[in-house]
Amino acid sequence: MPVFPYTRPRGKKDFLRPKDFVYDEHFDCYLCPENQVLTYRTTTREGYREYKSNPKVCKTSPLLAICTESRQHQKVVVRHIWKNALEVCEDIRHQSGMKERYQHRKETIERLFGTAKEYHNLRYTREKGKSKMEAKVGLTLACLNIKKLVKMMTGKTYNFTQISQYYWFMGEFGKNIKKTNIKNDVCLHSDSTS
Repeated sequence: MPVFPYTRPRGKKDFLRPKDFVYDEHFDCYLCPENQVLTYRTTTREGYREYKSNPKVCKTSPLLAICTESRQHQKVVVRHIWKNALEVCEDIRHQSGMKERYQHRKETIERLFGTAKEYHNLRYTREKGKSKMEAKVGLTLACLNIKKLVKMMTGKTYNFTQISQYYWFMGEFGKNIKKTNIKNDVCLHSDSTS
């Protein structure tokens, strides 16, 4: 279940914000506060869909001064291709109990990221190639899971189903490590001295 923090609106203080423009999912267009249509024009390489207004209509709009500073008198509203999923996450954020879950996140998820960056060298990498990085990250996450398992077992209460799920995951992870065909850089003295 996604729990994302609140993000403060960006942009100039007295200008219209993207939330002031209403998205029409059926016609795939935006409506401005003056009920003018911003039509879809293109999608950028970064995955943003651009919706542009008609400059002839915007030139005579009473809201032009707080809408855009464009010399062509054209408003451009961008919408990411995954915006629908982000809107679902935003709806979940406003449900009851989500504020407490977000507070719990700093004790679980963000702590693991900090530990991985500081103590397991995930801030920078010396590995080259996707498969080597996947193996390194996988081993790091396995180490962090073992640490969590030890904490659960030393605590007063722990759930046996969580432990069995952990061992199942480690078995699947081991199968995937064997598939990546990682070479070991271990010097075996007994083999070299004959």
